[in-house]
Amino acid sequence: MNDSRWFLFSGIIGRLKMRSTYLFNRLCLQRDLPSRTPGPLGINDQADPNLRTRLGITPGPLGMNDDADPNTIKSLHYLPRKARPANSSGYVIPQPHSSKPPLLSDLDIETTAKAYDVDAAAIYAVSDVESGGRTGFDSKGRPKVLFEARWFHQFTGGRYDYSHPYLSQATWAGARRFYGIGQWSRLLDAFSLDPKSALKSASWGKFQIMGFNHSGFKNVFEFCDAMFISEKEHLKSFVAYCQDHNLISFLRDKKWALCAKAYNGAAYKQNDYDLKLESAYGYYKKRSLSRQ
Repeated sequence: MNDSRWFLFSGIIGRLKMRSTYLFNRLCLQRDLPSRTPGPLGINDQADPNLRTRLGITPGPLGMNDDADPNTIKSLHYLPRKARPANSSGYVIPQPHSSKPPLLSDLDIETTAKAYDVDAAAIYAVSDVESGGRTGFDSKGRPKVLFEARWFHQFTGGRYDYSHPYLSQATWAGARRFYGIGQWSRLLDAFSLDPKSALKSASWGKFQIMGFNHSGFKNVFEFCDAMFISEKEHLKSFVAYCQDHNLISFLRDKKWALCAKAYNGAAYKQNDYDLKLESAYGYYKKRSLSRQ
């Protein structure tokens, strides 16, 4: 065979090899991938859930690790999910200044009550019911918190319901099942996922003001800083909340049902919140009279 024929023959063989390799790869790809692709490549995906073991968790059309078409997300509750933390805010929760931060004095409450023309016993009553008659700090000097999984669910769009059910619940009944778990440990776990939403989802201090209110402060981060300082800061936030929600007049007029509804929500009757306020007020009013 002369050189020109050999060159032509070699070229044909080379093209056949390239073509066979291409067809082989296409067959393997079609066998390995479904006709419709998962999350990031298509909204109407119908990928085999087992494909996740090779492709990992995909952001999906909803941006919440849904792994599938939004119309079928509810059908995929059986899939193991690995939630990813939100971007960090850069905020760091303070360390306690002391194991025994400054507490409220009678003078603090009486001065505040006089400034707003409210009976001091009314402020004592709210403080007593909200704190159980105890301080607004725990034994480590941290403000007492109650982490609400229902609020965390709302602020994070439910994206942690499956991966962290003790932090995120779609119903209040579901959320209450986890009240027995350490509140600060839950808050810190939630903070590692979504700092701002975590702080907003807890009630804080002696008057248990919700973080999403951050009453008296520009944002929830400044609010959190203040909660570590003293019970006087707790009182400051309480007064700001009362001003924002028309509670001053309710306290002034001893309208306990309206006060309870504005402070604890429409379901206040389930816990007799208004009756507890009235009872506590009576106790502190008698104490005040006995000192005169």
